[in-house]
Amino acid sequence: MSTSLKSDFRLVKWYLDCVTDSGETFIGYVATLEWKRFKVPYSSTIFLSSISESSVVTRMSKPSMPLLNGMQIFWKDYRLKIDGNWQQNHYSIEARLHESPNGYLHWNCYQPNSIVKLNFRNQKLNGYGYVEMLELTDSPWHIDMATLRWGRYSSNTDNLVWIQIKGNKTRQWVWLNGNFINNAEVNDKQIVIPEKDIVLELDQSGVIESEQKIFNTVKMIMKYLPGFEKIIPVKFLYSDETKWRSYGTLKQKDIVRSKGWAIHELVDFN
Repeated sequence: MSTSLKSDFRLVKWYLDCVTDSGETFIGYVATLEWKRFKVPYSSTIFLSSISESSVVTRMSKPSMPLLNGMQIFWKDYRLKIDGNWQQNHYSIEARLHESPNGYLHWNCYQPNSIVKLNFRNQKLNGYGYVEMLELTDSPWHIDMATLRWGRYSSNTDNLVWIQIKGNKTRQWVWLNGNFINNAEVNDKQIVIPEKDIVLELDQSGVIESEQKIFNTVKMIMKYLPGFEKIIPVKFLYSDETKWRSYGTLKQKDIVRSKGWAIHELVDFN
């Protein structure tokens, strides 16, 4: 996949997660941001236990990258105290979410549903997980976005993935068990699939993050990318993000089809 020659911006970002049966939640990010002649590596973990607030660790140094090996993804980083194995449990999905003369946003969900075995900070975490990797070669503030919603739900029988970008128009991508769904209704409390009479109810029981994440991230990388903050529109820089861990109930014709954990977020650029 080639990058755009007209953009001086490129971001490659991995996202990996795992939620145990009791709700312990692990999220990992591994990214490289390139701008002009500068290059910034970045890795971060978030952990939310079932009883306490989330904790975040960030490293601004060359990360250990996830290793894709067939149906498995391995991620081992001794500095972040991670040693994990994500075993693919369903078909991969991908989409081109944005494209312009300046670049594109390509999203590749390697594992919409994973079986995860993870050692993290001397804890053993086993549960269902998810892995995606995105490549962005256009400046993100050039994408027509007023709000962005993203989420994933996993159980022993079902997985649901959704992305919604609202701007001057609404663009939306929803997959149920790998099948693309048209005309779903997406909000922060439920996903409705009218054609199948399916509803995913989300209880928003755990807040993983609630902050101006873009601003806080830019603040960390300014010394590596001098002048970068000056080109970012204020509205984009100070966007609000809320990420939840929700217990999800998937119903079809008002009958419970499955239950499991979801991770989902809202980014508000208004």
